[in-house]
Amino acid sequence: MKTTMVLCLLITIYGLSITISKAEDGNQNQQEFDIVKAYSDVRSRKDELVTMYIEEMEKMKTFIRDAHINISNIFNAQINTELNNTRAAVNAAIAKGNAAEHCYQDAVGMFQKVHEDMERQFVSCQNINVKDYEEDLRVLCNIIKEANIILMRIDTVSLVCQSKGLGTKNCIMSTIKKYKSDATIFEQKCRWYPVYHTMISKQVLYSTLSCLRVQLQEGIQRITKTRMIISMC
Repeated sequence: MKTTMVLCLLITIYGLSITISKAEDGNQNQQEFDIVKAYSDVRSRKDELVTMYIEEMEKMKTFIRDAHINISNIFNAQINTELNNTRAAVNAAIAKGNAAEHCYQDAVGMFQKVHEDMERQFVSCQNINVKDYEEDLRVLCNIIKEANIILMRIDTVSLVCQSKGLGTKNCIMSTIKKYKSDATIFEQKCRWYPVYHTMISKQVLYSTLSCLRVQLQEGIQRITKTRMIISMC
């Protein structure tokens, strides 16, 4: 997935260049103007999508990381409370002449095991949801590929017309008219993608919080069971 992201960014930075610009002829008819404008807008629309995705990806990763940290802090606070209570109980037992220090050491070992197990689960919640969110990049990359195909066709048509010594403007305009619908479809997808992206974002946010909360509840249950075992020491 990281490779895919890098490729997409490289395509964006070093992408195919548009070799057609708006004709300076003030008498250019509206049809020609519409065609050229549609193609000249492809690159800027593509760049807008990539910029949006990068910004939103960073926001999502930050949210997921912070949610993981917050849940971990809550869980660690619970463990520290249990260890403090155990320490107090052991000290009281020792004050009465009982050999109870090993009970505290056992508690430390058991709670450390619980902590390590649950932290792995919290990390799993984070990684799974980041991966799910990155799947959104596949959709974006497909849209970018479509944009680059359009740009490549423009470059190709321009080169062919020039190599044949044909009237560049007329040759290009007559050849790329059939590709205008591609640019129109691309524009529609550009308008659709932010809506899709927002939907995916909401799903990932909900999934992340749900996963972390479920694991937190499981961790608290394990703390309760560990407390009962320690109380019998």
